[in-house]
Formats: sequence, structure tokens, C-alpha cells
Amino acid sequence: MGKDYSQHGESLILSEIFEKIEPKNKFFVEFGARDGASLSNTKYFSETLNWKGLLMDIEPSNPEVHKEAVSAANINQLLKKYNCPDTVDLISIDIDGNDHHVFKSLTHDCTVVIIEYNSHYSKEEEVYMVENEAGHIGGETSYSASYKAMRKIAEEKGYFLYKEMAHCNLIFIKKEYENLFEKFDENTLSLPNKWGFPRNEVRKMIYVN
Repeated sequence: MGKDYSQHGESLILSEIFEKIEPKNKFFVEFGARDGASLSNTKYFSETLNWKGLLMDIEPSNPEVHKEAVSAANINQLLKKYNCPDTVDLISIDIDGNDHHVFKSLTHDCTVVIIEYNSHYSKEEEVYMVENEAGHIGGETSYSASYKAMRKIAEEKGYFLYKEMAHCNLIFIKKEYENLFEKFDENTLSLPNKWGFPRNEVRKMIYVN
């Protein structure tokens, strides 16, 4: 087994998914890739499994990571700009703000999506951050979207929730593969979860309910 670079073992969980689902082209995309290694959900795939991929970040510290402020308005154009294939096996979204909007606007065929969500809200609250096309750097309480908001978008796009990771990430898989996995138990969630940030909303949030 190769080195796991992810924060909470996400890349190992993701690799287990592709032991049950045959990859279509062994291609990944990671938004918020930093240096392409530190806390990476995809480095394991390129280094150990020989996958190819596309990395982007608003402030990259590695020339292999493309400098881009990803937004709902440009996400699909950026994928075309870097010749991303129409079908992607894995997409990782962790951009500290526009995650919800980018996921909603994404038109590529993606088998598995791992995305950062905001666990400061209860599972009954549908809340998401107002989009900023310039992107955001760093984390605060007001970022991304709540569990309910993120799951709603995923289900509308044809995904089911496979796993929640450490009050940070949600892993979604295309519904066509749902029979291969155990159903997620929403009762295992302990929300809201503060994990270090004060509830100080420095960015505007939209409360649906």
C-alpha cells in the first residue's frame, strides 16, 4: 500500500470504492489542491495507482498545480481549458467557499465526488454561502454549505451519499452504483459540530430554512 496524503484517510476510502467500481479512464480532478500533496485526496491515486489528473488552486505552491479561482461561472470552461476528459472518475472539491455552487454547476460526468461541507449547522438546516467569483482563501465558520444543502444538490444531480468523513467531507457516488454499497445511516451524524471555529459569520450565508 502506498502513502496516504489525505487528512482523515479519505483517499484510502476512495480507493476502496474503485475496488467495487471499475474506473472508466483513471482520471481525477482536484480543486483546492494546494501543493498537490499536503492533505490531498488524489495524490494516492497518481502516485500509487498510476492515475492521471488535473489539479487547481487559488494559491498553488507547486507548478504542477494550475492557478485558478474556481467558480460556478467558470468551472466547466476551466475543465475544457485543461483538456479534461468528458468523463471523470473522481472529483475532489475543497475551495473554502464556493464548493456548493461549483458542484451545482458542474456538467461533467463524474462517478465519485468528495466535497467539503460545513458541519456547523444541524442536519435539518439548509444553508449555503453566497458565491464569490474571486474565490476564497482560508476557513471560517461561514463557508461552503450545510449537510442538507449539499446532499440536496447531490441528489438532484443523481448521486447518493456513501460516507461522511470527520465532519469535513461528504462522499457521493452515482446512483447507478447504489446497489454495490451499504446505505448511509443519517443517524450516525453528530451535527452541528464546531471543530474549532467560532460561530462568527464573516461571509454572507443564505438560510433556506
